[in-house]
Amino acid sequence: YYIEIDENDEAGIVITSLGTSTDRDIIIPEKLKGLPVIAIYFYNSIDIDSIYIPKTVIRIDGIRSSSLKEVILDENCALEEIGYEAFRGCTSLGSLSLPQSCQMIGEYAFYICESLMSIKIDAKVLPPYLFYKCSSLKNVSIGRGVEELGLYSLSFCDSLKKVKIPASVHKIGQVCFEYTPLIELEFEK
Repeated sequence: YYIEIDENDEAGIVITSLGTSTDRDIIIPEKLKGLPVIAIYFYNSIDIDSIYIPKTVIRIDGIRSSSLKEVILDENCALEEIGYEAFRGCTSLGSLSLPQSCQMIGEYAFYICESLMSIKIDAKVLPPYLFYKCSSLKNVSIGRGVEELGLYSLSFCDSLKKVKIPASVHKIGQVCFEYTPLIELEFEK
């Protein structure tokens, strides 16, 4: 782990490793060494089944695990940001419901999450390649605050048949739905 100081000179912990733990179900603590845990960034691939994210975590920069099935967010989670390629290759992850506080999501955040079947998202922008090659994705709940669907953001989603676009969306990127076999594309008024 390392300590990070924000623009208000407040310190927080960024967890970067599980150390020697062999647990497959991980609970991230709210505090470590008396400081709040504010971010998670596992540099290397890890072998876990589930991870609990406490309310203090505001940023997930990377959790790379092909065995990860479940991300459990604290009910009062203040998550604000999911980084570039944060869940890339989490091929066992089945579903995720992001809190409304999560407004920044990096490109390729869920790239090749082949088992991801359902996601709820409220960020203003669905960035390029967000769900690219999420072949099991069947249900995408796009929040009413979403304004833009990025380039290739829902491309190669082999199981996605229906998408409802809220009235707040004013831009849909080129080839947003390329090779996605949509049967119904509904635009809210």
